[in-house]
Amino acid sequence: MARSSGVNDLTRGMIITAIGAVNCRVVIPGKMGLITGMKTNSVVKIDPEIMSGTPCFAGMRVPARTLIDYLEGGDSLDDFLADFPTVSREQAIALLEEASELLLAHS
Repeated sequence: MARSSGVNDLTRGMIITAIGAVNCRVVIPGKMGLITGMKTNSVVKIDPEIMSGTPCFAGMRVPARTLIDYLEGGDSLDDFLADFPTVSREQAIALLEEASELLLAHS
């Protein structure tokens, strides 16, 4: 599956608003409306100094969107983990669980 490394492609569908250095808000347009929120202990971190603020797995330069792109493209979680060995299975599952919680909380 071809993947673009462009920041715009990696963040498509996401609007990020940083509020101060600690608090941040993520808005993900979805089929069921806007989903907002992010846990302060999230596995995903947004730092304007890292990849221009692209939401990434905490402590890495792996955009969170990349996992979603893999799954949307029909690749498995194992495929993603093989291509991004710095991301642990637990981190990837935590991202999916957090996204699920956000969806369920706003449905």
